[in-house]
Amino acid sequence: RTRHLVELVEHEAIELRLTKDQPWGAYNWYLGKGRSLVEFNTDLPTSALGLLNTMAHEGYPGHHTEHQLKEKHLLNGKGYAEFASFLLHSPTAVIAEGIATTAQEIIFPRDTAHEYIALMVLPAAGIHGVTAEELTRKSQAGKNLRTVSNNAAILYHTGQLNEAQTLDYLQTYALISERRAKQSFRFMSNPLFRSYGFTYTQGYELIEKASQGNKTPLFKRLLVEQILPSQLAAGS
Repeated sequence: RTRHLVELVEHEAIELRLTKDQPWGAYNWYLGKGRSLVEFNTDLPTSALGLLNTMAHEGYPGHHTEHQLKEKHLLNGKGYAEFASFLLHSPTAVIAEGIATTAQEIIFPRDTAHEYIALMVLPAAGIHGVTAEELTRKSQAGKNLRTVSNNAAILYHTGQLNEAQTLDYLQTYALISERRAKQSFRFMSNPLFRSYGFTYTQGYELIEKASQGNKTPLFKRLLVEQILPSQLAAGS
């Protein structure tokens, strides 16, 4: 599906690896020359409902696709040396996570991802009887919970909630288990990632607003051009 969208680098590839004891659920380590290492954290079970989105986010047409194309077009093609590295706390992170959180709907438009999950992913996981319509309703309801973890981070880091209260807040308003709430808290309380959660929501919203109803043309530009969040906000 991604190859129908853009031309990938020759011999590009992803290596998948299982890891544990990490604050994140999955992570893309771009190795250069069109190759990535994607690690899955096994501290919590991977959701069969979220697996497709995770692979699109970390791989095609998300992080792995963006990194290889910008390496080709901007680093090697134009000599933009700043693309030889990726700064976690930077405007480029907002763009990168905006791309990654939008990735699944670009190659599975109009909720067709739910049809694919119901027909292909869930049966492979031994789960039967779940319809695409049920998954669509669940996804639409979940969109309203997108910013709950960011709210929790603000409340915790401004001293309005302590750790126990933050865990309760996450379970109550994000509708997640205690184990997942603890993992979410671990991410937001980590000094390296305490503010990073905002790159997902803000990056997605910037693309949604700037795309004016058709995200694909803008998405393809973002994969190969140097565009700042301020430019997206200005509609350029």
